[in-house]
Amino acid sequence: MPRIARQDLQTTFYHIMVQGIDRESIFESKENKTEYIKRIENQKIKEVKIYSYCVMSNHAHFLVYVEKITDLSLMMKRINTSYAAYYNRKTNRAGYVFRNRYRSQGIFDERYLISCMVYIHNNPVKAGFIKNIKDYDYSSYNEYLKSESKITDIKSFCTLMGLATKDLVELHNKDYGEQWINGKSIQTYDDVCVEFMKEHKISEIKEIIANKELMKVFAEKINKETGISMRMIAQKLCVNRETLRKVVMSNYTSP
Repeated sequence: MPRIARQDLQTTFYHIMVQGIDRESIFESKENKTEYIKRIENQKIKEVKIYSYCVMSNHAHFLVYVEKITDLSLMMKRINTSYAAYYNRKTNRAGYVFRNRYRSQGIFDERYLISCMVYIHNNPVKAGFIKNIKDYDYSSYNEYLKSESKITDIKSFCTLMGLATKDLVELHNKDYGEQWINGKSIQTYDDVCVEFMKEHKISEIKEIIANKELMKVFAEKINKETGISMRMIAQKLCVNRETLRKVVMSNYTSP
């Protein structure tokens, strides 16, 4: 796979999340986490490259590259079906184990790709499970630390980003509230969103959507400070991309 240009990516990169039905802690025990990771390893298919993962108590995250979404669906079905059968046997229950098959969010730029990797590995720290991500046994961070490719396609990711493994590890040493690339601090969407809402004394996203001028200022701030494209911002706001474009452009040309 050739190294990506530092521009918008094609939507072949996804942040995947699976969650227990009714938010049930289906991975609560160490044994359950280990069993799910075994199934990731055993059911992984060559068409899907896994760049990072983390298994928490009631959900799990993946950062993946795949050209055909059907390949991703096939892999996730195999992983979750296998684990559901194990979990139901162990707990003497029947029925659905996962809330849905999985949730996916497309990644459209390199900054967000890096942010997603760091966010996934820092989940246990943010949740208060541990103080240092290297102490968590149920994520791919230690594969980065040891340069071992048990599940993750580390070499492919390094080639893609034009970085050495040690550089990817170094990105994790920054505060998880910020993401870093090429020596520059990069805020996450959520961080900027919270900051913006405090600054403008609003409590809900719908207040931004209802005010065109506010939406323009918000979109520009998010785009500038995170590098997220207007298309992705429209998705996050749950508004039509063309609607957002018209709002932004009309304000650019207003007297």
